[in-house]
Parts: sequence; structure tokens; C-alpha cells
Amino acid sequence: MTETGTPAPEGAGGAGGGPRPRVSALTRSLRFDGGGLALDLVATLGRRHGDPVERLDGPGRLGAWCEGVSVRLEEGEATEALVAELRLLREAAYDVASAGLRGTVPALTSVALVNECAHHEPPAPRLESGPEGVVVARPALTGRQLRSLVARDLIALMADPVRRAGLRECAGPHCRMLYLDGTPGRRRVWCSMRRCGNSAKAARHRGRAAADPA
Repeated sequence: MTETGTPAPEGAGGAGGGPRPRVSALTRSLRFDGGGLALDLVATLGRRHGDPVERLDGPGRLGAWCEGVSVRLEEGEATEALVAELRLLREAAYDVASAGLRGTVPALTSVALVNECAHHEPPAPRLESGPEGVVVARPALTGRQLRSLVARDLIALMADPVRRAGLRECAGPHCRMLYLDGTPGRRRVWCSMRRCGNSAKAARHRGRAAADPA
């Protein structure tokens, strides 16, 4: 990514001057497998430790992300300004969550931003009875209420020692996505077998083939 925040050209070198990993449509796609609302927001920036891939790149993508996390914004709320505010919250959430994973202390500014966003209470969900039974009605949110929802989800995660113990970072060298591991024994090392797990298996296969060309 360039200093102005725009993606670097496809042929540009990666971190450390090496070849930049290919950015596929799958890499650019939104992630909804972090294990919670806050971690799904954190996942809207891919490859953050190398050449970052911005997945929340405008109001249209924000709308798609909201649909993916089952949140509805009020009409006119999906703006460039809200996208910018969510990106700031995203980085604060990453700082707090990664500190929880590593047992370190997040920046005071990150903690302050999360607390500030959580201060504005979002509307409560409602149960409604219909012809097909009871459904959950989720009211449309303002941008401020959406940020509060994300911040409160992060605070709930950090307040729960059992869930927090499931925080993991993907072992994929170009990924490093944060996620919650809910598997028995918590031995999951990839954000997704379909993505990083399969890539690692393919890399191992290529390595064996190169070592044994016969």
C-alpha cells in the first residue's frame, strides 16, 4: 500500500522488497468467519503485515459487509465518512484483540476509541411473532450505533476469559487474520482450510515435488 493509503500496483514489491503475493478475487472478498462482529470488522483489512488488502473500500462494500453480519443501516448512513470511522475503529479493535492474544498492552488511544464508540447505546433487538413463528427484528442503525455495536462486541469478547482464550492468529504467512477457535481442543491453525489451509498444503506439495523431481 502506498503512503496515501491506495493499493500498490500489482507488480510492486512486498514487505522487505520481495515479490508481492498475488491478490486474487478471493483475497479481496469480505470475511465473515472471524467468530464475532468485531473480528469480522478487523478482517476487512487483509494481509496487514505485508502489502495490505483493503476490503472495506467504499459505501458499497460497507453495505455488503453489513448484510454479511446481519446488520441493517438506516437509509443514507452508508457514507465515505462512516467507512473512514469504521476503519479507525477497526485498527483500534485489532490493537486490543491482538494484545489480548499476545498478553501485551494495547495503546491507550485504541482503548479510548473503543470506549468512546461503546458509549452510545444501540437499539435493542426485538422478538416478533409471525406466521412462521418467532423471529428477531433488528432495527436499522445509524453509523454511530453500528460503531457502538462493534465496540461492545469487542468489549464482551475481552471480558469473557473462555472466549478470549480462543483468540488465534492464522498461521498463513501472508494472512495472519485474527479469529476465534471454537474447535474441540482448540487446535485450529488456519483462518480457513479453504483459503490458507489449502494454500499451505499446495505449497508443501510443490516443495516435495521440487525436492524429488523424479
